[in-house]
Amino acid sequence: MVLNDSSKDGVQYKKPTKMSAPEYIDKLLTWAGEQIADPALFPVEPGARFPHGFMKQVKVFINESYRRINKYYSTYNVVYFR
Repeated sequence: MVLNDSSKDGVQYKKPTKMSAPEYIDKLLTWAGEQIADPALFPVEPGARFPHGFMKQVKVFINESYRRINKYYSTYNVVYFR
């Protein structure tokens, strides 16, 4: 089974790319980890200020995470559990 709408991130993947479920999950978790570990988005120094537009960036992160997880769940729930 291959997902049609995978990591279309505009950086590494410019258009939807077919990939297997394990590869998709690996890309998803790598992407999420990179976002969370980015000190420009989530400062780690005590007393550091959050960047301008922080809430907008967090909303994009949450929406994109939800979209990707929902895509995976809806695709594989139909295939394997019905």
